[in-house]
Amino acid sequence: MGADRFNMISIGFNQPFDSPAALKDFARQYGIRLPNWEFLSPAPAIVSDLTRNFGFSFVATAAGFDHLNQVTMVDADGMIVRQVYGEKFTAEDIAEPLKILITRSAIPPEVGTLNELMQRVRIICSIYDPVTGRYRTNYSLYFQIAGFITFVGFMIYLSINFWKNRRRHEEKNVLNSRASRNGASGWTSRYSAHPPNQQRAEFWFARTSC
Repeated sequence: MGADRFNMISIGFNQPFDSPAALKDFARQYGIRLPNWEFLSPAPAIVSDLTRNFGFSFVATAAGFDHLNQVTMVDADGMIVRQVYGEKFTAEDIAEPLKILITRSAIPPEVGTLNELMQRVRIICSIYDPVTGRYRTNYSLYFQIAGFITFVGFMIYLSINFWKNRRRHEEKNVLNSRASRNGASGWTSRYSAHPPNQQRAEFWFARTSC
């Protein structure tokens, strides 16, 4: 998905033991060296409010704490949009709701629209491979998307073509109706009021003027 699309934050609630130094050692121990992954150590006074606002609960025991692992997904406006709970997480557990969050978010004004749409299609067409534990591109989804766009385009073409033909047919009927009315009135009025040589001349004039 790209590290520039999201940030990760781990918050240590076991204060004062989850100090900045302790969290730094934790990251080093597990080989976490990602620039968009931060470890935060809140002040003990705000831990209770912080965990409650995130919907995280824990119970202190003689051995430490009992709690479920929790991943909270927050959008660009700071709103919680998804909670993921469990003992262990796979890449799919985290990436699937993250894909939804990215693809449904508004396109930032500083990002090119076409390039962003292409990136989002690439994200949608990525699927989790449980054998390798990694994501790979599902090219069949590209064909499905292309087929859908082609179908929609064809239906739009048929609708426009049908509308144009119907409009031309209606205009032709109107013109034929006017021509019939003008021709009939010109013939009867002039036929009854003039000699035969003028009748033909004036009738022809009336027809060509229509």
